[in-house]
Amino acid sequence: MNRYWGELEHCARRFPCDGAEFTNIFPDCPPPNSRRRIRLERIIHRYLVYPSRIKRVKNVDLFHLLDHSHAHLLRSVPAKTPIVATVFDVVPLRDPRSLWTHQVNRFRRSVQNLHRADILIAVSHETATDLRRLLGIPAERIRVVYPGTNMDKFGQPNKKASPFNRISSDKKIVLSVGSAHPRKNLDSLAGIFGNLSDRFRKGEWVFVRVGGLLPAPVEQAISEVIGANNLIQYGFLSDDEIIGAFQHASVFIFPSVLEGFSFTMIESMAAGLPVIANQMSTNVEVGQDAVAYYQDGDYAGAAAAIRRVLDDQSYANHLREAGLNRSKALSWANHWEGVKAVYREVLSAEETIP
Repeated sequence: MNRYWGELEHCARRFPCDGAEFTNIFPDCPPPNSRRRIRLERIIHRYLVYPSRIKRVKNVDLFHLLDHSHAHLLRSVPAKTPIVATVFDVVPLRDPRSLWTHQVNRFRRSVQNLHRADILIAVSHETATDLRRLLGIPAERIRVVYPGTNMDKFGQPNKKASPFNRISSDKKIVLSVGSAHPRKNLDSLAGIFGNLSDRFRKGEWVFVRVGGLLPAPVEQAISEVIGANNLIQYGFLSDDEIIGAFQHASVFIFPSVLEGFSFTMIESMAAGLPVIANQMSTNVEVGQDAVAYYQDGDYAGAAAAIRRVLDDQSYANHLREAGLNRSKALSWANHWEGVKAVYREVLSAEETIP
């Protein structure tokens, strides 16, 4: 939520919205730390401090909820205040495998409050479909506005050293970034790499994993195929290090079968990295013709795409250029224009109500 607010605030300063003023009433969010004490602090803020602040807000023309997972806060918005809410996904309702039952139920109860919004901003057509199908939100109350990526951040040469300094410069890097939830489909990588084991075992290529560590069975399966020395896991890196990873890798593999919006895919494209992706979920919607796609389960097809990118420089350059153009089109400035259009629509509708 803080990152999204930061991008919107930056755009609001650069591209004012008819003289409107914007205020973040949650500037002191607790840090995202899983320690028990901090977790308790976050719970107190989420269910006590934030609702109390919202109830005390006066003279607000419009309330914009930036994070659908806080939809319970809409119950505290003063009566007759127009509401806009941004929804990134409702993945827990489609694939609850990574959550406990009580967590799924809590999420379901919370997002039911999205019915209180005048307009919902969905970040993809797939998310819009989920809102209609799973929550019963009428289509006329949903607007699709694609989020952006920060080209100044991802597209500029990273001044910091590559996180891959322990990898020989003559090796080509196949990169995977993100969480290790089942929907990320990471267990398919062993099948894909099984068609490429010769290149890994010859020491030409290495597979690098950034983010959630691979589940032990997945790690073992990949290691057996490509060799344990050719699998390197870095765990979670800083934002600058992730940008460095994108900029120093050779190809990005994205096997995910369920996304609200394929953020890591578009960020890798913004960094100039060729992308190979499963054609499931929002991947095609986001990447359009700037990505090499394969059908889910077609391990040979995915392997052939990887091999072509790493062996055919002209094809890699084509994907790189197409990816840069696509990521430029998905800018935060364009997202902000869509958000402003929603604001105007909601406020003009309020003015016509007698």
